[in-house]
Amino acid sequence: TVYAIHWGEPGKKVTIPGVTAKPGSAIRMLGVDKDLKWKQDGEDIAISGVPNMTSDYACSFAITVE
Repeated sequence: TVYAIHWGEPGKKVTIPGVTAKPGSAIRMLGVDKDLKWKQDGEDIAISGVPNMTSDYACSFAITVE
C-alpha cells in the first residue's frame, strides 16, 4: 500500500503522479469510508469522486500497488 499525500484542498479530481495501482484495487481517502473511482492514466492515477472536504493542509489516499 502506498499512502499519497495531496497538499491543500483536493477538489473533485486528484492526479497522483508516478504511481501504478493494482488493477481492480480500491483507493480510499483516509477518513472517508467509501472507495473512490479511479483510472490509470499512463504512469499516473486519476482519482475522481473525491468528497468535498475543506482542508488548509493536506489529505491522504491509500492506494494498493502491484
